[in-house]
Amino acid sequence: MDKNNCLNCKIELKSKNKFCSPICASKYWNKNHKEECIIAQKEFHKKNPNYSKEHRKKWRKENPEKYQEQRKRWREKNKDNPSEKIKASSRRKANYKIELKEKCEICEVNKAIERHHNDYSKPLETISVCKSCHLNINNNIIMEVK
Repeated sequence: MDKNNCLNCKIELKSKNKFCSPICASKYWNKNHKEECIIAQKEFHKKNPNYSKEHRKKWRKENPEKYQEQRKRWREKNKDNPSEKIKASSRRKANYKIELKEKCEICEVNKAIERHHNDYSKPLETISVCKSCHLNINNNIIMEVK
């Protein structure tokens, strides 16, 4: 049998496989075919728009300790980020000092369950919105906010 090495880490393989593990295969593919990976990923998410959201939700539910640790690391890493400090401060102030209105201020149909800040430097200036309108505002689908 000829010598066969893993294409990624170069260790000698005893089988005719090209890689010693799925991790090496993934690293090799990502390193050598980055543009193709990005295109394939975008196509997958277009065809399966709820996959990532559902997958993350399921993972968080199954791994609460890992999720909390991940959030803790993110907060530690971003603690000095000025925009994150301002946003966190604005959310805290808004949650304790501003009551939600009964109806969404955009569509005036759904129940308002969230607050939207047009300007985080003015933490008490918020509007009460429903989930769908809030997503539309943040995705720049709704441009004019009262």
